[in-house]
Amino acid sequence: MTAMNASRSTSTVLQLRLDKACDSGQFSQAAGRSRETGLSRRLPALTLDRVVRRPPRRAGLRPDHRTLRSQGIRIMRTTVLSLSIAAGLIFAAPAAAQTATGSFNVTATVQAACQVLNTNDLNFGLYDPLAAGALTASTTFQVRCTRNAGNFIALSEGANGNPVGCLGRAMNGPGADDLAYDLLDGATAWGCGANQVNYTAAVNSPVTFTVNGSIPAGQFVEAGAYSDTITITVDF
Repeated sequence: MTAMNASRSTSTVLQLRLDKACDSGQFSQAAGRSRETGLSRRLPALTLDRVVRRPPRRAGLRPDHRTLRSQGIRIMRTTVLSLSIAAGLIFAAPAAAQTATGSFNVTATVQAACQVLNTNDLNFGLYDPLAAGALTASTTFQVRCTRNAGNFIALSEGANGNPVGCLGRAMNGPGADDLAYDLLDGATAWGCGANQVNYTAAVNSPVTFTVNGSIPAGQFVEAGAYSDTITITVDF
């Protein structure tokens, strides 16, 4: 009777341990197989303790094949994408530009020109008809022309010319009297024909010319103011 009670007590303890292991989710398949074969009632307590208490498998010891495969897919996609971008850059390069040529002429005509600048009056001042010598004075003007332009510079005979021509200039005064005078380039008469002054522009700046004037002595004329007007002509 006592032995039967002890056996029942052992079976009850063994069943309680096995049920506890199944409820906790540890090795449920092993426990099920034991129940099917009827070995659960015959296993010693030590064996069940070993089965139930076996430590769980540590996470991370075995690689997950799904993770490796997903990483491989990402690596492959990255490589394919890089190759696609590189190929796109190569094929997107523009072809060498084609050229076409033409020509046109550029023309201009330089016009010859001259200017007479900075003219000044020729003022003899007071003339004494009874003096022994001629009365002299001088004046200046400037001429500017384009390169190599110009031929000669002429001074007109004035407003009161006489039959003598350009070399017979005279200033008109009160009444019918004229006061004769001469215009000179240095010591040479400066006329309006054969006695012109030659000039050709060689510099890009105005050139100054000096006109010397002389009133011969001993003219028998009435006292008063006398004047004339001379025109400068540059031929080019």
